[in-house]
Amino acid sequence: MTTITDFTALFRAIKDELTARLPMVNSVSLFDPHSSPEPAIEVPAVLIEFSGASPGKPYTAGRLPWRCRFRLHCLVSASLPDAVLSASNLGATVAQIVGYRRVETDCGTIHSRQNWGQDGIHPVDIKRLTMRPGLFSDQTGAEVASVVIEFEQDIHFGDMLASPPDFLPETVVLRSHSQTGVDAWTR
Repeated sequence: MTTITDFTALFRAIKDELTARLPMVNSVSLFDPHSSPEPAIEVPAVLIEFSGASPGKPYTAGRLPWRCRFRLHCLVSASLPDAVLSASNLGATVAQIVGYRRVETDCGTIHSRQNWGQDGIHPVDIKRLTMRPGLFSDQTGAEVASVVIEFEQDIHFGDMLASPPDFLPETVVLRSHSQTGVDAWTR
């Protein structure tokens, strides 16, 4: 097992596990609900959304524990005869993967709690695993039916700056607005 050091490695581990265990899915990718324009994707698909984090339980020394929240959007074509049922079936399969990991050994297949094959990730608490109707539907103008799998998982990141991360260095221009400060929002 490798030690998880940052969100890039975590998302890669989640994507790799889902891709390997869902050969019928055309796309497994990151999802940013605030991005625009909305991307066109091949379905069936699973979109991985990071929806927040709060302090986690300190299981390891020297690593910052985070209880991370994720949403996995499971999408199928709305043109299927039983699109909602198909989305629900895909969601149930994804929930099984989130809850349990499959490990092949010399003695056969072992099912263990999901840690995405990484050290520093506490297994998913299956009592906190939920499935609900998705954000996308043909009523919202989307061409998909969807369900969302939500889960929390404690992540203990290693030394994030041991090697330069992919987001450094970069030069950006920050612009301020003249209407900032207390006077701007008390008028």
